[in-house]
Amino acid sequence: MQNPNIDLTPAARPRDGDEPAPSDDVAAVIEGVPDLLARIGAALDADLVVLHRHLGETVTTVASQRRGGADDDLVSLGPAEDGVPTTWFPWNLGNLHAAEHVFVRNAGRLRPDPQRTDTLGDLGVGSAVHLAIRSGTRTLGGVCAYWSAERERWDHSGSAAITELARRALDLSPAPRRPPRPLC
Repeated sequence: MQNPNIDLTPAARPRDGDEPAPSDDVAAVIEGVPDLLARIGAALDADLVVLHRHLGETVTTVASQRRGGADDDLVSLGPAEDGVPTTWFPWNLGNLHAAEHVFVRNAGRLRPDPQRTDTLGDLGVGSAVHLAIRSGTRTLGGVCAYWSAERERWDHSGSAAITELARRALDLSPAPRRPPRPLC
């Protein structure tokens, strides 16, 4: 059985004079949350990727990964530390909740969380996509990707692979401790 935390990646090809790569051109690479989010960002060509976890009626930010060279303001896009209500997430789109994904071409007017007055546009965002991380009918979390420039569309053909990477990142992230329940 393959460990879900290990991804097999082709080994680097030897340069002239170097020793050949071991193990039939395959090297085991153990990926962590930043690596997985970086892969998501690269696959989507996104400036920022933010991973979220659903806990009860709250959504919290687990991790984020900003592309090198992206605007520094983009690191502050996650919901408040204590989370936001699931009825508000993502971006207060009303009754619109993603079974798979929601793409917003002109995301500049949306707010990153209900306690903030600034908008995604104020933080340098043009477009955004939210992909739900689900197990059956239960939502485990979501991954949001942000672009500084508005996009007319995004290619959702790889969304299953993106949500699988996000699920792995969520599985690797420590779950927040819940307060103990009273005995009485």
